Amino acid sequence: MRLSPEAYGGRSLTAVTMAAHEVGHAIQHHQGYAPLLARTRLVAVARQAEKLGAVLMMAAPFLFVLTACAFTYVAASLASILNLGRWLVILRR
Repeated sequence: MRLSPEAYGGRSLTAVTMAAHEVGHAIQHHQGYAPLLARTRLVAVARQAEKLGAVLMMAAPFLFVLTACAFTYVAASLASILNLGRWLVILRR
């Protein structure tokens, strides 16, 4: 059982409440209390999702900037094709 020094050595109602709360968790863990086990698994999943989310948030600006660059090349290609068509019309006169 790990308690902060304030909870372990404290004499306030808050210290006693914190210690009782942690003892309750220890009892639940010892008995294999299903909701506590489910919560523990969900916390592990949430941590991984948080890491993935952070990576995606950092990568998003680069991915969107690269998409914008690709569209710039597409737009330049279309402009070149239209310009070529214009010159063909001019030269056929």
